[in-house]
Amino acid sequence: MSVEKATFDNYTEAIVGIKHRFGKLITNCLITTEKMQILNEKGNCALFTSDTCAFFAVPEHDMLYRLYFHSADNKHLSSGLSIIGKEFSSNKPLVCSITGTTEYAQSFIPTFKDNGFTLRRRMRRFVYIKSEKNDFSGYKGESRATFAKASDTDEIYNMLVCYFDVYTQAIPELASIKENAEKDQISVIKKDGKIAALLYYEVHGSSLYNIFEVVDESFRGELINIELMAHRDEHIKIKGYNIKLQYGWRDMDNDKLIKLGEFHAKRWGTRPGDTVIYTFFRE
Repeated sequence: MSVEKATFDNYTEAIVGIKHRFGKLITNCLITTEKMQILNEKGNCALFTSDTCAFFAVPEHDMLYRLYFHSADNKHLSSGLSIIGKEFSSNKPLVCSITGTTEYAQSFIPTFKDNGFTLRRRMRRFVYIKSEKNDFSGYKGESRATFAKASDTDEIYNMLVCYFDVYTQAIPELASIKENAEKDQISVIKKDGKIAALLYYEVHGSSLYNIFEVVDESFRGELINIELMAHRDEHIKIKGYNIKLQYGWRDMDNDKLIKLGEFHAKRWGTRPGDTVIYTFFRE
């Protein structure tokens, strides 16, 4: 297996070559072409290739490498992971996430466990069918929510790192947070000049993705999340976005979040979807 600095061209060439030899490939790479080009332009990603698989290792937060792969099948994926385990000269953990149906994600468990990875987190996507029941744009109560500014980027990042796991919950880096703030896609509530609650989301076409929601302990119990969602929905209404579906994620092994999901299902019409994310971790 060869190792080199990743560029968009050599990464694409490797995938095309494997696909030509084997036809349909298995992959965990759901990155858009545009984002892949941006990552490669940074010049700090590594590309591992063989005749049967290609691995794209992306450094994140100066703490880990996120691993993307294209492989002929699970057998060749396992062989490739074994070689990377011996050749990858980094003291940072490797993290690899699989997105798909439960059956699809579970099919990778033996492959990763055989190569020293542990299954660190399981997430299930919840779907909200947009309706009056879960549209808060007409909220009449007090609203302290505003849009985050680019100058809030560091504070938002520190808050996300405090409440979420950098390794398994895909916390965005500073540049991505700044970009999302500039798009008015982070609603915040401040207390004494500091962010006490935030709702981080993205709009893509007719879909709304609720990615992170954080409420400081001092604010909990005040229905702050309603204020945040009302601020978000009012913005969506003003922009004229035709949102048909909303998506969110729940930790499958967190009983509190599961019960919260059940509450949301009764009150706002959410339902568990068929898509899961299994995240594997290796020191």
